[in-house]
Amino acid sequence: RRLRQISDSHCALTALRRLRQRKWESVQMYGDRIIDLAEEAFQGSEIEEKCTQRQLTDIFIDGLEESSLQEYLLRKKPNSFNQALTVGEQNFVMGLNVR
Repeated sequence: RRLRQISDSHCALTALRRLRQRKWESVQMYGDRIIDLAEEAFQGSEIEEKCTQRQLTDIFIDGLEESSLQEYLLRKKPNSFNQALTVGEQNFVMGLNVR
């Protein structure tokens, strides 16, 4: 049973690293998919650890469809995944030119 849990976590982490925003998908929907996989990949409070948050933030930014939003977020240097998601969603919804 423990081996299966490790295997499932590893598969979720692999999928998480490959995740990309779909052309039709909002930033919020993309962020929700990251959260769902992160909950499978990481155990309990591990998801709140600084290094995990950095990893999730990097995955989020790297997988964004819009390169100008990626660049904007890289300049903003969000401190957490939630902060990156909030800033990304605000810019997506408002249709701001983030260049």
